[in-house]
Amino acid sequence: MQVNRRDADYHHEQLERMTNADLLAVAILQIAYSGSRAQTPDSQRLIQMDCVAVYMSRSEFIVASNTVKLTDEMVRRALNTLDGSIPRSMTVAIANDLADRYAEVKNMHAEMKIVKYFIDYNRQMQGISLGVSKPCCSECAVELDKRGIVYSTTHSTPNRGEWIAPG
Repeated sequence: MQVNRRDADYHHEQLERMTNADLLAVAILQIAYSGSRAQTPDSQRLIQMDCVAVYMSRSEFIVASNTVKLTDEMVRRALNTLDGSIPRSMTVAIANDLADRYAEVKNMHAEMKIVKYFIDYNRQMQGISLGVSKPCCSECAVELDKRGIVYSTTHSTPNRGEWIAPG
């Protein structure tokens, strides 16, 4: 579903559309920005420029962000904040870590970092769901649709920088 983030009803309607995975992505981003990155009002405003994406199954979580460094602990804290339970055999993969092998991954959108992770590990993507902390850009939406990946919302605001495909 395409949304207009400038619409007066956007925030109320967005809350109604959000999946549990979207809520987890938002919680991870909030935790990441509640630490060292949020020391000033100006740096706190940057949270709107970042994005976290999450794939979650029963006990596997694959997360990525546009720029902020993520940790297993952030994911665990976010899960604990949302529902108070953490799966016993929980595994967390940080898709941003692919940037160690591929320079282009560093500048990919969070959603595309997860797609790149699935490509690199020859994992099936058709039908999976991604949670995203804000509506996907139109380029990401096209890529996710092409691969049969489910997500909540997209927007039509043009990207200001270079968009990088996952491969």
